[in-house]
Amino acid sequence: MKSANMVNVYKRGFTMSDNGVPLATVTVNDKTCTYCLECTSVCPSGALTYDKCFEHDSTLCTNCEVCCDVCEENAITIMEVY
Repeated sequence: MKSANMVNVYKRGFTMSDNGVPLATVTVNDKTCTYCLECTSVCPSGALTYDKCFEHDSTLCTNCEVCCDVCEENAITIMEVY
């Protein structure tokens, strides 16, 4: 369900390497997302969740990109950070 004040990106999270350095940013685009929530159901670590909005827990994320792979709308973007 979309709200009137929804912005283009719901939540940005940072995946962390073993030494705490960000590996990637995760973005969900509300203009292309159909809220099928397949991405949240396949996330092996439980880092990507949805409860009224998408949330990404960087402490759980392994940067496996499974959420991107299952998104038929290509609404999820993971950008590596160096």
